Amino acid sequence: MSSQFETDAAAFEDDYFAIYGTAVTLRRGQQSQQMTAIAEADSWEVQTDEGGTIEFVTRNYMIRAGEFALGGAATEPQRGDIIEETIAGQAKQFELLTDQGRACWSRCGPGGSVFYLRTKEV
Repeated sequence: MSSQFETDAAAFEDDYFAIYGTAVTLRRGQQSQQMTAIAEADSWEVQTDEGGTIEFVTRNYMIRAGEFALGGAATEPQRGDIIEETIAGQAKQFELLTDQGRACWSRCGPGGSVFYLRTKEV
């Protein structure tokens, strides 16, 4: 039996994806699957030994774990997976990559119901 909090959290998640979700395509090898994702830009700066600054920009995605499937079978994200998204009319590809010691994906949301994917444009 679900608690009221779990019920409310699931309803919030439904609303959040309905409002902010965008269509993306997951590609792994020859397999592909369309799904809904919430995208966000992330950036950070690193100081060089010479005193300069390098800015890294990534695009991260939240995708419901239950929607993350290939060939009809549920799966978990893998390093090297490609997320395709159309941004301002341009088709873009983003690859799941490990960067600066961070895993390329993690779980979030109520009960780990959402995958949080860290990508870079390829």
